[in-house]
Amino acid sequence: RENQQIIVWHARLNIIFDVIRGLVYLNESADGCVVHRDIKPRNIILDENFSAKIADFGISYILTEATQYTHEETWTESGVPPPDYAQEHTHIAGTMGYIDPEYMTLRKLTKKADIYSFGILLLNIVSGKKSIEQIDEGLLSLEELAWKLQKEDRLNELIDPPLVNCNGFNLSEILRTTMIAFWCIQRESKLRPSASQVLRMLSSEEEIPTPQVPNKFHCDYSHSSGDDSWTSQF
Repeated sequence: RENQQIIVWHARLNIIFDVIRGLVYLNESADGCVVHRDIKPRNIILDENFSAKIADFGISYILTEATQYTHEETWTESGVPPPDYAQEHTHIAGTMGYIDPEYMTLRKLTKKADIYSFGILLLNIVSGKKSIEQIDEGLLSLEELAWKLQKEDRLNELIDPPLVNCNGFNLSEILRTTMIAFWCIQRESKLRPSASQVLRMLSSEEEIPTPQVPNKFHCDYSHSSGDDSWTSQF
């Protein structure tokens, strides 16, 4: 890191806004819904002014009315997709550490898959850490680390240390962004905000409710529904 340029928080926040605006266009365009399926730092291109663009659409997928299943009633209790569910959905594509766990386990692809990846990207930007890192005990996911620090009320420790000494350091804004990331990485897609909701959350100064910390960091944990959903709030 000594020879790397430190990107100040204001520039990182601009990158975040550029990416989420791109996802609003892809996921919610009147022409259809494009799921990128591989939102991660390597696929975000920066110019000399740190303006960001989403790149590499090699594994992106266009959801149509026939293939877009976003409600639980379209799936059996066993998690088996309906007969007319697109065959392409059964082929998991993406990068480990950024793949929507619901997509991974149920082969249930929705536009919220990109929101999960974006949530991990937010954690990357806030922490300066990789999505999965090697530690003495094995592999540690950034998602697991973030939830652990949140549960222990040590979320400040997640922040990229060089940011603290940079001009424009804004602790409350960084922690607020992290809280938005927690909503984006909810295990159930129905609990995640849409791209346009995330944009409004980032643009607003309203307080972001704290999501429930999961009991464990695996694909099968349960999460309370109802008031925890962003659907009726943004």
